[in-house]
Amino acid sequence: MRHFRSFTRGEKKMKNPMKRLALGALVYCLLAVFPAFGSCPFLDLGSTRFLTGDCTVDATFLVPDGMVLDGGGYTVNVTDPVPGHFLGAVIKNAGSWMGVTNLKINAIGLNNVCDSGDNRLRGVFLQSASGGSLLTLRSSR
Repeated sequence: MRHFRSFTRGEKKMKNPMKRLALGALVYCLLAVFPAFGSCPFLDLGSTRFLTGDCTVDATFLVPDGMVLDGGGYTVNVTDPVPGHFLGAVIKNAGSWMGVTNLKINAIGLNNVCDSGDNRLRGVFLQSASGGSLLTLRSSR
């Protein structure tokens, strides 16, 4: 017959393991309901970065140099960070060339702030880029 040891941390016994189990379950549920901001699921194949699902960002999504971001019809939802407000472009090049295609951008209750310069709100920004393409880009508010 096997005997199971109680939960231990070093030499101390953990107090109330059911409380820890309940807390772990709560964290798991919250992560499932509220996805992490700034995490967009994607797959890189050659020079194309494919978005593989809808996502929510509160900061700029950078596309590596020479890559095309294929949104696959998915939506990048934009929200304000806490604290503060969204600054700059939703999608921006990280090099001298980028392409964007088949992507929807949706603003979710952004603060009505009029920034200037690099902080100006934009859907897609090709900064100092020598080339690029935008095809089938939809934006909504």
